[in-house]
Amino acid sequence: PRTSEAVSEEKMQEFEDAFNHFDANNNNYLEFDEFSASLKAVGVPMTEDEEKAAFGELAEENEEGKMWISRDKYVTFMRNMYESADNAESVVKSVSQLGNPEKMTVADLRIPR
Repeated sequence: PRTSEAVSEEKMQEFEDAFNHFDANNNNYLEFDEFSASLKAVGVPMTEDEEKAAFGELAEENEEGKMWISRDKYVTFMRNMYESADNAESVVKSVSQLGNPEKMTVADLRIPR
């Protein structure tokens, strides 16, 4: 099996820079619009629905009841997006995050065009 390639320090710095740039109010959290813009800026190809799903999984509620993502969760999410470990175990793990892998079909795994 292939070993995963670690994300370079330069790439990690790019994620930090993107977070800093899009954290418009400098509160160390990204609201959905900031998160969405940052993904586009670093070239993560996600539909709006996929962005909303990822945001829903990562976000936590603040004192005012708004949803936001912490810097640590954002950077970890971005690192995971860029690591290239496509061995069978990582594919099953990724699929299981989407739903029950036992009940998935090939159509469920198709990338929309």
